Amino acid sequence: MNLLNPVIKTADLITIGCKLNSEEKTNIIDSESYNYSTESYNVFAFSGLVYSVDNQPKLYNFSDCSLPAVSKDLDNLKGQWAAVLTNEKRSIFKIVADYFGFQSVFYRYDIIDEGHSQLSVSTSYNSLIEYSKNNLLPYNFNEEQFYLAMGATNVHLRTAFSSESFCREIKLLGVDETLSFDTLKDIFKVDKKEFIRDPKGRSYEELISIGVNKAKKDIASLVKFYEDKRIFLSGGRDSRMVLALLSSLGIEKDFTTAMGNPQNLSGLAKRVVEKDLYVSTYLANEFGMKHSEFSEHLRLNLDFEKSLERILSYGAQFAWTIAPSNRVTLPTHSYLALRGGGGELFRAHDTSREAIAELQTKYPNFNTLDFDTQVDALFNLYINVKTIPNNYIVRCKELFTESFVFDKEFSLEQNIDWHFDYYRNRVHFGHYISSFSKNELAFHPLMQKEFLYAANHYNIDERRGGKICYDIIEKLNPELNKITFDNGHWSDIDTTFGPTLEELSKDTELYKEYYEVQVKNSALAHRPVDINKYEIDSEQNLSRYKIYNLAINSLLELVYERKYTLNHIEQIIKNIHSGKASPVEVFLKYIDYKNIFEEYNTSCNLLSVNVPFSRKYLDYCNLESQEKLLSTKKECFKNLDYTFVVSESLSFKVNLSSKFDELFDKVEYAFYLHENGKILDKCWYGEKSEYHYNNLDKGKRYVVHFFLKIFIEDKAFNPIIVRSDFIDT
Repeated sequence: MNLLNPVIKTADLITIGCKLNSEEKTNIIDSESYNYSTESYNVFAFSGLVYSVDNQPKLYNFSDCSLPAVSKDLDNLKGQWAAVLTNEKRSIFKIVADYFGFQSVFYRYDIIDEGHSQLSVSTSYNSLIEYSKNNLLPYNFNEEQFYLAMGATNVHLRTAFSSESFCREIKLLGVDETLSFDTLKDIFKVDKKEFIRDPKGRSYEELISIGVNKAKKDIASLVKFYEDKRIFLSGGRDSRMVLALLSSLGIEKDFTTAMGNPQNLSGLAKRVVEKDLYVSTYLANEFGMKHSEFSEHLRLNLDFEKSLERILSYGAQFAWTIAPSNRVTLPTHSYLALRGGGGELFRAHDTSREAIAELQTKYPNFNTLDFDTQVDALFNLYINVKTIPNNYIVRCKELFTESFVFDKEFSLEQNIDWHFDYYRNRVHFGHYISSFSKNELAFHPLMQKEFLYAANHYNIDERRGGKICYDIIEKLNPELNKITFDNGHWSDIDTTFGPTLEELSKDTELYKEYYEVQVKNSALAHRPVDINKYEIDSEQNLSRYKIYNLAINSLLELVYERKYTLNHIEQIIKNIHSGKASPVEVFLKYIDYKNIFEEYNTSCNLLSVNVPFSRKYLDYCNLESQEKLLSTKKECFKNLDYTFVVSESLSFKVNLSSKFDELFDKVEYAFYLHENGKILDKCWYGEKSEYHYNNLDKGKRYVVHFFLKIFIEDKAFNPIIVRSDFIDT
């Protein structure tokens, strides 16, 4: 197997006007006859939107195109979105955004000469520009053409290239890396750029302490000016760090959780916001904070075609288009909103379009201005100073200046925040203080340069593992490190760190094996829930396992979609008893209808594919049942008991209640040992009730997770975590 074959094949497909092999020329525009006024053409293995920078912005719809080499993939990807930037020399930069983190990835493809093409990929615009300079490639794009983020329905990095040819490589790519392929030189390589180091040479621990103290001081200085104080909590590491800051100051109960109203949304966007709302409610309960009044300014315009056209026309950089005409009434007073670094740092106010146009008129050569003038112009553009107390504006501007500088290299969140196992590059000026509406000051207290320097004491894998996030929380409020929301959305996906890009490039068999795993993961990522998945002729043809599995999934899906109420479910089961039920309703017969609500919550816990605290719950329940879930999650396992004995070794005992034996054919349990967010050891065992681990170090803190895995007719459900504890040695 030639390692480069699948990659270069994909590379040929993404360029506009590239000549392919004769048998693959169908519907491909010849480079000789190509011109930018063409109304439709094929680009890459996506369907979606194309934006040509050298003409008046246009939308090109190629959702019906057919690329023979990737026709199967194209069918799977129809209805998704992609954008391409091109120049007159057919050098292109391609931007793809995933719907959840709005991760942008830059691609550069150049036809050097006949038979010689080159593709470069990076998650960082600046890394790609530096790579272009070093390789004498043209890079004279206007920067503002790159400050674009798009709403996308389901485009993920692991399918940014055709899933048949290129999956995990992008996931492995860090912001300090540029991946390149050269057809002539047969090169598959990664160019790395060193992260910014602390010019004063301070230690990791010292930088963490300084950053934490500065963040505390900033919050303490700012909160006294606002009676209305809100915090955005999604459960990610960045949100937990902000909550840890507040709890360390003892002021968390003065804050209200600030969340969007899922009723203003629909489809997948609604589900994402509902998950955040679930996590926010849980954390508010745990820390005694006031529950959210839905944020007034979060009504979003999700008409993708119109909203993207608006974005591409004036270069506003926010992922979901915030259309002023689509907002509900804004509050009449100013309020403070604390946010972590994982959300979009830029929050556009409702005059952004006019402000950007004004800036371009006032400073036609903005990129040639001196740094101070640029910062002043950007600060005045993006920050609504009317929401900031006069005696705090100077500090706000200092923070803004720092963010502007660092994002021009690598944004801080890229170094400390590892969501879903890849960096979330915002591809815009980082704004640690920003104005989402004219009445809100959105403040990001964790965006301290010391945290950036601290993160750069460690290698890519340690940063990706969230070590600095773990350490900051450990310093402020260790209890928050027990909560593991971060990977909840991708619980079906294998997120285990695998071989590096360098290893893949040297080992063909390893590449092939790894690629096959990622193709499987890619399919899982797009797998819809279908309660009518199985057609049956009779009940007898379904095993007990399938019926039980579908019973649970059907119930949860029906309740979540609000098609049935719990009373309706009870009536369905009564119909089953009288022989009036439909085939799908038969799946519900194993639910005890006398205790339907309690059984529903228990089943959510026992059959969840992720941890009890996870956002994954929101896939299966409606808003009315969330509070019930929160109040009963601990009760579901009240009869479960296990103990730790720390001496020279760790003894671990488990006593299971008889209720588990009544529900399932078999139960297995596991013990996971963590240190600084990394798994040190894990052990699955069935009949044994004791486990020994002999390599604990004295004077350290460990985290242990206890998992259950249930079986029905020898079919295993995904394990769930039922308890977490600290062990201090």
